[in-house]
Formats: sequence, structure tokens, C-alpha cells
Amino acid sequence: MTRALLVLLLVGFGFGCGGGAKSLRLPTFTPAVAQATVVDEKITSRHEVHADTEVIESRMIVHRRAHRRVVAVEGSLVVRNSVRYEVDETTTIDASLANVAVPGPLAGKSYEVWRENDALEAKHSDGSPITAEERTALGKAFSTMGTTSAWESFLTGRAWTRGETIEVPTEVLAEFPLVEGDELHRASIAWVSLDGSVATFRATYAYTTAQGFEMEMTSEQRVDRVTGIEVGNRYEATVRGTADGHAWVQEVEAVTTYEAE
Repeated sequence: MTRALLVLLLVGFGFGCGGGAKSLRLPTFTPAVAQATVVDEKITSRHEVHADTEVIESRMIVHRRAHRRVVAVEGSLVVRNSVRYEVDETTTIDASLANVAVPGPLAGKSYEVWRENDALEAKHSDGSPITAEERTALGKAFSTMGTTSAWESFLTGRAWTRGETIEVPTEVLAEFPLVEGDELHRASIAWVSLDGSVATFRATYAYTTAQGFEMEMTSEQRVDRVTGIEVGNRYEATVRGTADGHAWVQEVEAVTTYEAE
């Protein structure tokens, strides 16, 4: 569901007393063949385990930078992409502050990715087959490509008032990517600001995992209100719980930027 937030396109701004946009509507986004975008994603994760009187901390940074080009569209959906991964790297920082950087399976490689018979397919740009590890990574990166959702219909089917918090309907929450046993407690979204031509939406989520961990997450998506192109997004999440008798905390920050190429 959260990935669907990335396709916001803003039109229909109204203006109230005091100036500034006070309302907007979100139409269905229509991509264009040959549209090229550089997607830069950095995910920073900090793990903290309280073992007796000792606190054990480690960090991990995943950085991916990809050059994407739309190859085929059907209506408002991208159904085929070409992509080249300039960077795919995971850096682990342990308690001694030693850094270990490991290239990911996509680093320096180019692919064709498409949706066929409701399944995601991929191959190297030279036509050669991909590995199972590459397929898993690409499946996560392009999981929503070529699909529609109740979440998108929810976003585009209403007028938004700046500052108004909207609870996400039950039928839309059904698309939230939970695993069996997880329980989502609340989810809401609001259009919160307009800075120049960039509008920001903020959503909050809270749920309990099947292992009994409590998670709270806040996301922000920033979209150019004139062009409808997303500028970037940011996610912050905190997970707390107990594992093997020790208190356990994980903090995650994910920042993605989109730049026309």
C-alpha cells in the first residue's frame, strides 16, 4: 500500500482566505513511454539490544541508485521498464564501528522488467536469464509495477483539504503488506503542506507483528503540484519488543529521491 503513494499527481487546487492552496484532487497518473528517472534510495537501520547492563548496537545502510526508463504502458500503468543499477550496496557498522560494505546482486547490471499474466518477469538487458537472488531483489523494487489498487482509488477518489487527517478505510487497509499474524491498529493520512510547487502528504501507521513487536511508522511523500512528478519520499519506523529475554529496538529511516534524466 505504501508504494502506491508514490504515484500522486496533483490538480484542481482551490484557494481560500489568506492565500495559498487549501484543497486539491488527485487524478489517475498517466506515465509516458521513454520517461527516464534516476531513483536514489538509502535505507538506514539501527539495531539496539539491551543485554543485562550492556547495550549492543549495530547499523546497516542499504544504498541503491537506479536509472529507469519506461518501455511500455497500458492506460495509466507502466507494464515494462528498463533499469540500470549504478549502485547496489549494503554497509554494516558493528559495535566496534568497523564498516563492511558488500555489493548487492544488482550492482552494475542492467535489466528489462515487465508484468506478464499478472506476474513480474525480468531478464538482463542482453537477454540472458537472471539469478534467483536478482529475481527476489527486482521483485521487491518493482512489486507494484503494472498493478492498480484500492489505495490508489482512495487517493484519487476524494478532494483533499490541507491539514485534515483522514482515516484509511478498512477495504484499503486490507492491502497493507502485513504477514500472517500481524495486526494493524491504525492508519491515517493528511495533506500537510505546500512549499513552492511541492505538496507534502504525511501518513501514520501502527501495528503489532506476529512476534509481538510494536511498530510505529510515519511516511511523507513530496510531489510537484505543477508537473505531478514526485520529488521524493521519506519513511521513519520504530519497532520495539523482547527477544530471547532482552529488550530490542530497531529504528529505520528510508529516503528516496526521484530526478528526471
